[in-house]
Amino acid sequence: MPDVHPVISSVPAVLLVVSGIFETLACLPLKSDVRASLKRSVRYLLLLLAVVLPITFYTGLLAGDGKNFSEKVEQAVSLHYDRARLLLFSSAIACLFCWISSFAKQGKSVFRGAYYFALLGAIGVALLTSYQGGSLVFEHGVGVATSVSGQGSGSSDIRQQGFEQEKEQDEAKE
Repeated sequence: MPDVHPVISSVPAVLLVVSGIFETLACLPLKSDVRASLKRSVRYLLLLLAVVLPITFYTGLLAGDGKNFSEKVEQAVSLHYDRARLLLFSSAIACLFCWISSFAKQGKSVFRGAYYFALLGAIGVALLTSYQGGSLVFEHGVGVATSVSGQGSGSSDIRQQGFEQEKEQDEAKE
């Protein structure tokens, strides 16, 4: 099965950021029907997030399953995994408070405030997780496939030399 994690990994962060933008716009003095449309759009975006985020998390697990990494890369992958789990939790809390505040009869402002706080936290965690994922690719080459062929340009040899140099640096630090 091809690795689809790079294709869908940015979707949760985008959904959360757009939800935050729509919520901010809904706080402006707009017509009530525009405000209602923005709020409804946010609920749909968060519903889509509830579907896409677990899939993204699972594809990330599949992408890293059974890979041998150096100690430094393994620590970075572990940090990314921990942040992704935190993103799952914080997004679930934000979705829950959005749903509760939409249907609450009493204490609506308390649930709304908790929702805004949870949404802001989920956006921050999503951006950190996305940054960490990009760092894994661009700094450590995680997820970058190399092809070894007799006719190649030597890029796989260069990548292998980079891995060997990184391993030597890790050993020298110890």
